[in-house]
Amino acid sequence: MQNPFPGLRAFNVDESHLFFGREGQSDEVLDKLSKNKFVGIIGASGSGKSSFMFCGVIPILYGGFLSHVGPNWHVITTRPGGCPIDNLSEALLQKDAEYLVADAEDKRLKKTITSTLLKSSSLGLIEAVRQLHLDNGNNVLIVADQFEELFRFKRTEDTNTTNESLAYINLLMEAVKDLKSNIYVVITMRSDFIGDCAQFPELTKYINESHYLIPQMVREQKRLAIEGPVAVGGAEISSRLVQQLLNDLGDNPDQLPIIQHALMRTWTFWAENHEPEEILDLRHYEAIGSMSGALSQHADEAYDELTEQQKFYCEILFKTLTEKGSDSAGIRRPTKLSTIANVAGCSEDDMAHIIDHFRIEGRSLLMPPVHVALASDSIIDISHESLMRIWTRLKKWVEEEGESAQMYIRLSDAASSYQIGKAGLWRPPDLQLALNWKQKNKPTLVWAQRYDSAFERAMVFLDTSNEAHEEEQRLKELAQKQALKRARIIALVLGIFTIMALGSLVFSILKTVEANNQRIEAEKQKGIALTQEAEAKKQTGIAEQQTLEAQRQKDFAVLAAEEAKHQQGIAEKNFNEAQKQRNIAVTYATEATKQQKIAEMQRELAVKNEKQAKQEKQRADKLRLLSIAQSMAVKSVQMEEDTMRKALLAFQAYEFYKENGGNVNQHEIYDGLYYALKNLKVKDYNALHAHKDAVRSIAYTADGKGMYTAGSDGKIFSWDMTAANPKPKTVYNTNYALGALSLSSNGTMLASGGASPNIRMVNLTKEGDAPLLLKGHKKTVLYTAFSPDNQTLVSASADSTVMIWNLSSGVPITVYRDRHNIKAVSLHPKGRVIAVANDKGETMIISLYNEFTPYLIDRGTTADYSLQYSHDGEFLAIANNSGLIKIMDVEGRRLVVALPGHKARVNEMKFSKDDSKLASASFDGTIRVWDLSELSEQPLILKDHTNWVWSMTFNAEGDKLIAGCGDNLIRIWPTSSKIMADQMCDLIKRNMTGAEWKRYVAKDGVPYELTCPALPSQETNMNTIY
Repeated sequence: MQNPFPGLRAFNVDESHLFFGREGQSDEVLDKLSKNKFVGIIGASGSGKSSFMFCGVIPILYGGFLSHVGPNWHVITTRPGGCPIDNLSEALLQKDAEYLVADAEDKRLKKTITSTLLKSSSLGLIEAVRQLHLDNGNNVLIVADQFEELFRFKRTEDTNTTNESLAYINLLMEAVKDLKSNIYVVITMRSDFIGDCAQFPELTKYINESHYLIPQMVREQKRLAIEGPVAVGGAEISSRLVQQLLNDLGDNPDQLPIIQHALMRTWTFWAENHEPEEILDLRHYEAIGSMSGALSQHADEAYDELTEQQKFYCEILFKTLTEKGSDSAGIRRPTKLSTIANVAGCSEDDMAHIIDHFRIEGRSLLMPPVHVALASDSIIDISHESLMRIWTRLKKWVEEEGESAQMYIRLSDAASSYQIGKAGLWRPPDLQLALNWKQKNKPTLVWAQRYDSAFERAMVFLDTSNEAHEEEQRLKELAQKQALKRARIIALVLGIFTIMALGSLVFSILKTVEANNQRIEAEKQKGIALTQEAEAKKQTGIAEQQTLEAQRQKDFAVLAAEEAKHQQGIAEKNFNEAQKQRNIAVTYATEATKQQKIAEMQRELAVKNEKQAKQEKQRADKLRLLSIAQSMAVKSVQMEEDTMRKALLAFQAYEFYKENGGNVNQHEIYDGLYYALKNLKVKDYNALHAHKDAVRSIAYTADGKGMYTAGSDGKIFSWDMTAANPKPKTVYNTNYALGALSLSSNGTMLASGGASPNIRMVNLTKEGDAPLLLKGHKKTVLYTAFSPDNQTLVSASADSTVMIWNLSSGVPITVYRDRHNIKAVSLHPKGRVIAVANDKGETMIISLYNEFTPYLIDRGTTADYSLQYSHDGEFLAIANNSGLIKIMDVEGRRLVVALPGHKARVNEMKFSKDDSKLASASFDGTIRVWDLSELSEQPLILKDHTNWVWSMTFNAEGDKLIAGCGDNLIRIWPTSSKIMADQMCDLIKRNMTGAEWKRYVAKDGVPYELTCPALPSQETNMNTIY
């Protein structure tokens, strides 16, 4: 059953049977249109203006509601966009039968003429309608949908668009005013842009006289909008889910697109996962994240399908299309495709591929709609503002972009002020924040011009500020070193003073001891004096003499005691002074130690910065050499006149890449070696000749010694791959094209199929025996594969059946019948499961022995033409008609990675024996080899094919790829550059001259090297270029 809900986009005219909830509202619009020839349909964002017009008004108009002018109408729908008049011209020409069948050049000329006519005067629309004969017996209705784009795009483009906007409005107004013309105009516009109309008086007048304000839907009308499409789609919805949807919707008209998107996702999930007789219910709604999470989840699914490089470009895409408004809310910023590609630094094709990914049918997250082809000047916009509010990842991006823009504007303002002398250079922390911003965001001129055109001035200001800060830091470091030196001198002087103070302290202590001794002596003398005084009493004559002597000794002792006390005070004073000086010395020593530590830290920082600078220089030198090498490899491929120089450039480029950590399998390096080797050897050195038509299938023996090939010429050849020049040996011939070939694991049986319903089985151990025919299919045999035990054979046919054959009895069993055309099959390595893809993009997993119910693992938008299981059976590679490869986790039933790159259908894929590589062959004439351990790296591209690549396989060792081509050749490709590089010096006869080195490598900064060390140097040869 087809999904009846359109999602974020508006309903189309042919979907009016799905449009419910606004019954009876169209009559008023048509009444106003009849009276005034103009109606402005006004409403809030998301209120359904466009859907109301296309599914409410226009179908009734076709039904002859305006009876006085007749039922015959040409409805011309246009959106103003960035080029409103050109877009109107294109819309008018879509009604011109001659234009629709004209070639591209005639279309361009006719569009230019019509655009010029429209721009020539305000009557241009009337004249264009007349010249295109659109008004012959018909009424013409111009529907200017999304009319607010006229104002939104004018805000984001240059001022020249103002005049075009006025001219566009005048065209519409003159057509309405001309009562003789049968041209009617309807515009749909968001109500928050009504104020912008005031600058155009004529438009304001008509809107005031004839407008219709879209009313908000009441609960019952919303119920109809939910239940009606479900019923038309042939399903039922539970009442509890309806109630939940109505409650989640609330009274906010802006939520209408969100609920349409949620219902679209719910229906899809229900269609794929419902039980028998199960109606749409809460579990399906909750599974898709409900209304609050469905849109974010859907957008994340689209994002997760991209490669890492595409995700990087995708982030820039959405950051370019949105910005943070003054009220901190996200606002749309429509932008040209060419501008977005320039901001992202990628090609327009790469960016267009990402944009298409977000606007496919059933997704429609970006505008213009999917049916509009993208060009350089196409205006890209998000489908609805709600995406900015609901998609969590985009909200984060909007916030990051706002912060980045704010930093750049601050930086630009500061640079402007500095230029006129009103401000100084930036210093930390502002400087460090700005440097971090520059490192993280890597701003470009194209990006910066969206906010301020003086990008170079801002970057020069930032660099100058950084240089000034680094110089300031250098001077500070020098000052710190000088301060440390002064501190050391002061510490030395203070040390000397401390030693002197300690000497004084010792001297004072000695004096104190001496005074104590003198006091003791005095006491002793005092005792003697008393003894003598007693003796004097006995000896009167002697007493007076002894008394006088005692008095003299007593006076002396008093003086000595006073002197001792005085000396003790001096000693105590000296001790205190010494202690004070010691404390000062300790303080200075501590400060000196601190300064020494600071100086040591500064020295370590300087050493670290010096080391980092050396590392950055080494990295820059490596990047320079890698760039030089890439340029040399490209020049080598382009060089035709000198085979030896071509080889020297290619091999030296390889050596530079190898020595500097580059990916030597990068396709420029690989191409350089390949084409150099091709010139050094014979032209088709890697080609095998045998078939007379396209080589459609290749089978390699398990031991790697032999190979079998089948082609559209109906022949099968065997090849001895151990020979230096393998020669073909005919296995058998048929009279029809062969496209399927398989070899049993023991190498004894060969099965083939092609433009015949029969399968031919050849017993390789019995040469000359006629092939055994297996009959059962009704149409072309597309695929054959032996089971691991070689007891059964699996086959698939254009009759949409898959069969399994018992090789003992030759009896087939039909194990699967697809309802569509089978395009690709792959047998699981264990032999019990197959994957089947059809022309509707559906890939099913089937049990050959009914061990489980078949289930869908992937649904694409175009036919899948190649399937391949990995050798461990954990992954399944799926490739479609447009060249996209998807790798699925089989057990988890989820997408692991998408690999874009091919420009046309992929015919065959093969995993290497260790599953580390995946090779793919395509109608675009290339083979791509993907390193699955390094998906961030670009694949190796093998492109020396003059026609389609039909088939391909790895050899047993995995070091070669064998390709079957549409030009009848079998080409043998090395899977790494090293295999070719190892042969080069055996074929090169000289080294580069000094002149060649300067011309093709570098004039200076890259020392001369011997490309082949065993050959003599020619560095001094500066005048000769061979």
